[in-house]
Amino acid sequence: MSKRIFIILFGILLAVFQPADARHIGIHSHNDYNRKSPFFDAYKAHAASIEADVFLVDGELYVAHDREDIRSWRTLRNLYLNPIRQLFRANGGAGYADGSTYQLIVDLKDGRESLLALQRMIEEEYAECFDTEHNPRAITLTVSGDLIPAEHFADYPDFIKHDGRVGRTYTQQQLKHVSVISQDLRKFFSWDGERDLTKAEIDSLRSAARDVHRMGKKIRFWAMPDSPKAWELSMRLGLDFINTDNPAKVRKYLKRR
Repeated sequence: MSKRIFIILFGILLAVFQPADARHIGIHSHNDYNRKSPFFDAYKAHAASIEADVFLVDGELYVAHDREDIRSWRTLRNLYLNPIRQLFRANGGAGYADGSTYQLIVDLKDGRESLLALQRMIEEEYAECFDTEHNPRAITLTVSGDLIPAEHFADYPDFIKHDGRVGRTYTQQQLKHVSVISQDLRKFFSWDGERDLTKAEIDSLRSAARDVHRMGKKIRFWAMPDSPKAWELSMRLGLDFINTDNPAKVRKYLKRR
């Protein structure tokens, strides 16, 4: 066997048998506001994506899972935007001190009025932090909640990105305004995070991930079980995020691999 053929075969073997975490996978901090230290726990875990549910009340954006959970001090400004700006400046204009960054997903619960309130707030006070058009190290601001039809994505400033949906068709122009494409795992099947999935179930997720990656976008499933078996599956399927309510625990898990 020639040396050239051996090198080629060795490269193929490495590709086939590489560990599941050989590619980058990010941590998505789901329901981040429920933690002891909202934002900061995810930040310490170097999360790639941080999510907050938001309600608009009397012109102010409040962070809460349900409207009855709203508290006067738990505003998007206090829990997220102010700390983001402080750290962004301390990092020399980057999400993290090492120059990497993350996305803030704001799940808007109150319709387009809340999006307009968010837009005004960012433009007036936090524009530097989310200016990804001129600074690739800035934070990506993604709005979720399935509020805006794709044909209206371009009606909003470039710093506002949208959370797409698996299975939908987008034009190339619309995709410029999409940062991530997501879907409820339960649209595919029900899973407790422990039982072995069937080949058909695994193939359905792999196919969805392949389709999204062909569009040049990242994919995330919500309602994904928060278990080591689910984290492992996310890596093996080539998903871009591990969806978790415990980012510190997932970071430790990834470091051990």
